[in-house]
Parts: sequence; structure tokens; C-alpha cells
Amino acid sequence: MERWALMRRIPKRNGNGNHGKLEVVPWPGLSKRLLSLAHRLRSETMKAQIFSVFLVLAFVFGALFGEPSGLLERVKPEEAGMDSRKLLLVDQKMGELIERDRLSGGIVVVARKGRVVHFGTYGLRDREAGLPVEKDTIFRIYSMTKAITSVAALMLEEEGKLGLEDPLSEFFPSLKKMKVWK
Repeated sequence: MERWALMRRIPKRNGNGNHGKLEVVPWPGLSKRLLSLAHRLRSETMKAQIFSVFLVLAFVFGALFGEPSGLLERVKPEEAGMDSRKLLLVDQKMGELIERDRLSGGIVVVARKGRVVHFGTYGLRDREAGLPVEKDTIFRIYSMTKAITSVAALMLEEEGKLGLEDPLSEFFPSLKKMKVWK
């Protein structure tokens, strides 16, 4: 039969010079507790490993055999009700930002009614290597809160649920009493 024990430091006792040394303290039933804990940890680790393998396979099969039906159709701007001359201003503005060193590179995609009307790549993805931005370049983006909120607001505006000129107090009544301090 296995016996398990704990090691602990001997506390300071009156007249005992052994304080601070290690002593063995028997703990009956510890082996059962440790085995049960090890079994529980092993089963949870196994579940996590199975789930990880499932996710990897789902991504691989999705990438290999997935239908590209989720991609948006590319059309001429006029077909979606947009002016191609005004979209050229996007190209000019991005060029200016890159010239003035405000951006090193970027991608702009403009879509309307579920169809892409403008897809532009600008600048460099790697300045040191001189590699240009391509349509499949992946960017590391640190904060998307403002961008996502802006897109959501524009979608609500497009659906007629939000006017960009509407006062905030219409949606947040507590802001009605707000005053500007001079």
C-alpha cells in the first residue's frame, strides 16, 4: 500500500531548537485525492486537445473546400449608384497620406448594396524590404472600436434608423441636460 505524506517546516516552539527544519507529516488518503485530481486534469486536457484538433480541421477544410460564395461581387461604381469620379478622390487622398508619411500603406474597399465598387491598395506593407501592399495583405490592427462603431452607425443611417444629424439626447436621454462649461 502506498503512503503519501507532506513535508512542512517545523514551527518555532518554546525551547525546541528544531524550528525551520523540515518534518514529514503523514496524510492518509492523499494518494486517492491526487489520483482523482490527475484524472480530472487529464480528461480536461484531452477535451481541450480534441477541441483544438477539431478547430484546426474545420479551418483547413473550410479553406480547402469552402465555397467562395461569401465573397462580394465586384461591379462598376455606376451599377451600384456611385460616382467613379468621386471614388478617384479616395485614391488621391490615400496617395497624399502616403506621400506625407502619414501612412506606410493600406487597403480601401468600398461596397454598396452588397457589391464592391472600389478596391484599392496603396503604399508599402514592409518599408525595409520595399514590398508593396497587395490585395491579400494581412494587417495587424490594434484597436478597431472606432472603426466598427463608425461602420455600424453608417449602416444604421443607410437603413434609415439613424440620422447623422440627430442629437445624441434622442438616443441617450441622460445627455439632454448636459451643458458645456466655459
